Amino acid sequence: MAQKNQPLKWPAQTNNWSKGFELFCKTVFRYYCKLSVYGLDNLPKKPFLICSNHSSHIDSALLMVAAKLPFSQTGLIAAKDYFFDQADKGYLQYLMNLVPIERKSGTKGLMESINICKQFLQQDQKALIIYPEGTRSNTGKISKFKEGAIIMANELQIPIVPAYIHNANKALPKGSYIIRPTSISVSFAKPIFLETKEDRKELFAYYKTMALELQNTVESLRNELHDAKK
Repeated sequence: MAQKNQPLKWPAQTNNWSKGFELFCKTVFRYYCKLSVYGLDNLPKKPFLICSNHSSHIDSALLMVAAKLPFSQTGLIAAKDYFFDQADKGYLQYLMNLVPIERKSGTKGLMESINICKQFLQQDQKALIIYPEGTRSNTGKISKFKEGAIIMANELQIPIVPAYIHNANKALPKGSYIIRPTSISVSFAKPIFLETKEDRKELFAYYKTMALELQNTVESLRNELHDAKK
């Protein structure tokens, strides 16, 4: 991880490993784990922040393929303790643009991650992905959304795109390393544009309200998809 005030390098933007990984993922989700996409026309102009449920390590690749986002132009908010502090996972930064976030340091860690996101978004029009639950679900059920995603979008002044991923946990469950052939779906809702709040107390209440609204929207996507498949 770069020192404070030192710009991060994004090797995934300029190397062939990222291009090859993107092609591999597109092939997998076209032929092996067939991907269906709904609500693609809901995506606004970049930059924006995709907020989705999270149950598998393939979620980020799924979202980028579903949203037709180039892997080299998309930043993934990733837990520093898992993706950056373990030497055996260093290669992942050559496949995807990982933005570190300290999960246990509260507001300070979040603001550091936001500053890195600002660096990333300064270059062209890009998108970001974050999982408001904070970790992968073991069961595929949606856990409580935290306010961090709302704070991040508000500080970056970009809209939120709610998304729901169906069946990724069956294709690659938590703890597994082998992808199983499974039909997968990704749904996108209309973007959420946050309001400006001057009063600090009102702002924190707004964050909580919007986190709940975001979770409700993602759960609605889930319910609509399940009803359509009946």
